[in-house]
Amino acid sequence: MPKMRLPNGYGSVFKLSGNRRNPWVARKTIGYNDKGHPIYEPIGYFAKSIEAYQALATYNTNLLDTDTAPVDNSPTPSYPQTSNNVHNSIPDTASNNKKTIIRETFTDVYERWIKYKYTNKGKQINRGYVAAYKACSNIHKMAFADIKTEHMQKELDGWEIGHASKQNMKILFGLLYKFAIQNDIVEKNYAEFVELEAPEDEEDQIHKPFTTEELTILWENSADKAAQLALIYCYSGLRPSEFIKIKTANVHLEERYMVGGIKTRAGKNRVIPIAEKIHKFITTMYNPKNEYLLTDYDGPLSYGSLNWRYWTPLMEKLSMDHLPHDGRHTCATLLDNAGVNKTIVKKILGHAGEGVTEKIYTHKTIQQLVEAINLI
Repeated sequence: MPKMRLPNGYGSVFKLSGNRRNPWVARKTIGYNDKGHPIYEPIGYFAKSIEAYQALATYNTNLLDTDTAPVDNSPTPSYPQTSNNVHNSIPDTASNNKKTIIRETFTDVYERWIKYKYTNKGKQINRGYVAAYKACSNIHKMAFADIKTEHMQKELDGWEIGHASKQNMKILFGLLYKFAIQNDIVEKNYAEFVELEAPEDEEDQIHKPFTTEELTILWENSADKAAQLALIYCYSGLRPSEFIKIKTANVHLEERYMVGGIKTRAGKNRVIPIAEKIHKFITTMYNPKNEYLLTDYDGPLSYGSLNWRYWTPLMEKLSMDHLPHDGRHTCATLLDNAGVNKTIVKKILGHAGEGVTEKIYTHKTIQQLVEAINLI
C-alpha cells in the first residue's frame, strides 16, 4: 500500500526495520519537549499498513481498543534522538485494554506559544493577553483540537468588560490558532469566526473631567510617557482613537497644529491646535521616519495596546479612576471655563453645529484655534 498523506495533526504510520511479524507502527503527536521537538504516543504494531491506518483513524475518534490490535512480542526498539526528532519509547500495548488519548489542551498551547513568542526571545507578554487567557478559564482544560467557535464565542460574550479587553481575547484566540496550525495541532482556524460587537459610542459613555488637583498630579508626573499622553488628551481634545491615527506628515510643529480626527463629518481631517503646554511632548514623539506620530518601540499602537500599556498602569500608579476619553471632556471643560467662543470650541473638538459648516482652514482660523487652546 503506498504511503498516505495524512492531515496535519492526524498522526503518522511508519515501518520498523528488521524482520518482524508486525512491523507497522501507528503513532500520534501528543506534545513537545523543551526544545520544541515532538513527543509521540505509539498506538501499536500491525502486520499490514492498512491495519495501522485503521487503528490511527480509530484513535482519532478519542478511544482505541487495543484488544483488537495485534501485539508485537519482539523486543521494543529504542529510537535515537536527533535534532529533528525526539521519540518516547513505545510502551507494551498489552498492558492496557484501552488507551485514552492524551492531547494538548488550550493551556498547553497557550504556554507553548508564550514560550515561543515571548520567553525564548526575552520579551514580556502583553498583559492584555494574560488577562484574556485568565478570563476564558472554562476552556483551559479542553483539548485544543476539540475547541470550536461556539466555545470561544461563549467565553467572549460572557466576559463583562470593556471592548478593548474583549478585543484582546479575540486577538489571542487568533494568535493561538495560527500557532496551532503551524505546529500541526489543528487544521482549521475556528477563531476567525468569533464575532465581536462594535464598541458603544464613546460619547454615550459616562465621563468625568480631571479635576484641577488631578491635573496638577499629572504635571508632577509628566516625565512619564503615560502622563504625557493623558495631558495631550486634556490639552488637545483628541480622542485616544484619533491620536493613534495622526500621521507624522500631518504634524506641523512650527505652525503648531496637526490634522486628523475621526467619527463625525465635522471631526474628520480637522485642524487640531497644539497647545504650548504639550508642544514639547509632541516634539519628542515626532520622527519623520515613522508613518504615525505615536509609534512605540514595536511600531504603531492600537487602541487596546495604548490602554493596557499606558493608561491602565498610569491610573493604578496615581490611584485615579478615569477612562481614556475623559481627557477630551477635560479639554471641553477647560475651554468653557476660559470663556472660549463656542464656535471655536466646536472646531477644536470636531463637533458639528451652528457656525461649524466650513471645512476650509485659513491661516487666520488656525491662529485663532492655537490662541484659544493656549488659554487653558
